[in-house]
Amino acid sequence: MTYEHRSKDCPYNTYLHDGLPPGPISMPPTGVVEAVLNPDNNNYIYMCAQPNYNGLHNFAVDYATHDRNAKEFQTWLAQQ
Repeated sequence: MTYEHRSKDCPYNTYLHDGLPPGPISMPPTGVVEAVLNPDNNNYIYMCAQPNYNGLHNFAVDYATHDRNAKEFQTWLAQQ
């Protein structure tokens, strides 16, 4: 969004109109809602992006595994 968009007069522009917009700004995909309502049963407590910008993550149940995942990602990132 740029400053140009702030002056556009539409009911969703909360810079110009007080309060909430008249409807949803966006709707999440059905799969996202399903994942929230029925989450996987797991013991993951750590999350780290996969080293390739694919939008996926590596999950870990212990710090040692997470540390390995993080170092792998940081190494890959440094090479980009």
